[in-house]
Amino acid sequence: MIRIRSTALLLILTIIIAFTGCTGRQQNNGEPVETHEPKNVDIPVTATELPDLSAKEIADAIMSIFEEQELSPMTRYFYGAKEGTPEYFEPERSGWLITGKMNTDPVMDSLSDYAFYVPKGWYAFEVDVLKLKDSADLSKAIAYLEARQKRQNGPDLEFYNPTDLPLIRNASIFAVGNYAIMLATSDNDKARQVVADLFEGKAQLRTDIVTDPVDEEQIKGYDFSEASEDIVQIPSVNNIDITMLEPESKKDLPPDQITAIPEITVSKYTHNTMFLLGGTCEEGAVIRVRGGTEEINSRSDYGDWLVEVPIDPEKPSTLYLTAEVSGKEESDTVKFIVRPQEGITLYEDSGVFGVVVGNDYFTWFQDCIPTFTGSNLLKENEIENLKSRYARKVENLRSRDLDTEIIILMVPSPMRIYAEHVPSYIQQTDGITLTDQFNEAMKEAGITVIDLRDVMFAHKYDPFKIFHRTDSHWSEYGAYFGYIELMNYIAKKFPDAAPRPASDFEFYNKKVNYGDIYATLGLGRTELKEYSVFVNFKFNPPGGFRNIYNGDSLVIDHNVTGKSHVTESNLRGLNLPTAYIMRDSFCGPIFNFLTDRFSAITWQAMWDYTFDIYRISQAKPDYLIYIINERNIKNIMYE
Repeated sequence: MIRIRSTALLLILTIIIAFTGCTGRQQNNGEPVETHEPKNVDIPVTATELPDLSAKEIADAIMSIFEEQELSPMTRYFYGAKEGTPEYFEPERSGWLITGKMNTDPVMDSLSDYAFYVPKGWYAFEVDVLKLKDSADLSKAIAYLEARQKRQNGPDLEFYNPTDLPLIRNASIFAVGNYAIMLATSDNDKARQVVADLFEGKAQLRTDIVTDPVDEEQIKGYDFSEASEDIVQIPSVNNIDITMLEPESKKDLPPDQITAIPEITVSKYTHNTMFLLGGTCEEGAVIRVRGGTEEINSRSDYGDWLVEVPIDPEKPSTLYLTAEVSGKEESDTVKFIVRPQEGITLYEDSGVFGVVVGNDYFTWFQDCIPTFTGSNLLKENEIENLKSRYARKVENLRSRDLDTEIIILMVPSPMRIYAEHVPSYIQQTDGITLTDQFNEAMKEAGITVIDLRDVMFAHKYDPFKIFHRTDSHWSEYGAYFGYIELMNYIAKKFPDAAPRPASDFEFYNKKVNYGDIYATLGLGRTELKEYSVFVNFKFNPPGGFRNIYNGDSLVIDHNVTGKSHVTESNLRGLNLPTAYIMRDSFCGPIFNFLTDRFSAITWQAMWDYTFDIYRISQAKPDYLIYIINERNIKNIMYE
């Protein structure tokens, strides 16, 4: 009887094992094999005991295979890092990584350990390892990493560093044991193999809980021209049947007494109820558009013009476009019949780089708006935290026996300087702004602020532009005044560092292709131009003069000056200071001016605002200088 029962039990166990072998996950020569289970399935806890590795161990092992590769700057945050060090991860930063706001994300409650190796600035190479207290919460961690990928894979990166887009778009997000991992590297397969080896082939790398891949239409790149529907009944300016306003009164006038019809090279929808027109015209002409919900009168800029016209949201609108030069009759009229659209998301697709089209050929990125309107003010506790954060920077310098002075060179937003050209639907605050709050907090923390608002206002209508109108940056002429203010201040301690005389610089105007703002509008490279300012140096700066512009345009090539490096003055016998500079892209136009005013400058990579006390103390600078536009205050507040 015992033998029969034993045989029966053995038979039952054999059947169970056979069934399990048919349905369970398999290993191929000890290597993990991807499964294809339905999305959002329950994640089983493996019965195999896995090596208990720290998140940092895993992240470091992954990074080790890229040691020979020149990597973009990154901060390696990890659990257990000492507070005050660059590697310390404030819980609130978990929200910053996925939303841009310093709020603790709920995922932090589920973690026992973590390592966030994240890029600084507009780069994408990244390794994140989250260790869960309970593997049942893996789906929360995976969702968090997907949110991180989505935030990185946006118009900001596409705009400033499109070469890094494949890294984040092809990121690998997976689970292994009770770890959730994201790899945005140049060789994810190799990195995944490192993870498999760390777990000695005992764990299954789970990819089946990752959301579906991004639709191909979304990842092919932003083709703004496809977002606009065809315009209804747009007559050619050369068509003799074109509708003209008051044509009879002009027939008998000589051609030289009538303003020429403006040439139209741009015509597209930017919103469902906004229509964009642009092109060329007689120099000095005022462009007038009637028939929208608001009449537009906009001065051209050296023969170039651009207007954005609000149209009726309910029915077709007939727009009447003319140009008029002082002393001449208004041009014949170009007629457009347009209608409200659906699904036009040109600016939404551009994130913070959506565009505000103002009057008189002025444009700005939409991230100028919050400070302009006062909608991004800090609360009292946020101001106190900001002061404490920067006061600690000063204390850290003193603890290393460094007498380094921190200076913030604050470049104002061009929207602030040219507020009279901002469209009426955006109202400037008459109260304090984030910039005011930030500057005051810095002063109370023991940091010098050189606020350039007054000097920019003083030169806003000089013969040379201080800000381009088709690009978001200041011009080299505007940067020259920033250089003057900065070096005059430093010359109080180092007289030899005083700015060079104006005769050493030759400014001149020329017409080139447009800058980064108009690029966001999805225009062809030659559809619009701008007459703007450039500079010749009458001396040879250290390393030669760097041409910062991309071809015959106002778009800045950030690779020219953006990487971490050191410059040394080619002047001898002078008592010049040293500097360590952190900067946003506004540093490009001022770069050439500064290189011979300091005996040495350590340039931290552009958009990298990490306060690395070790690197700074190695340089022993007299000055730690932030060169920042007020649009980017939010990017240095929490570093």
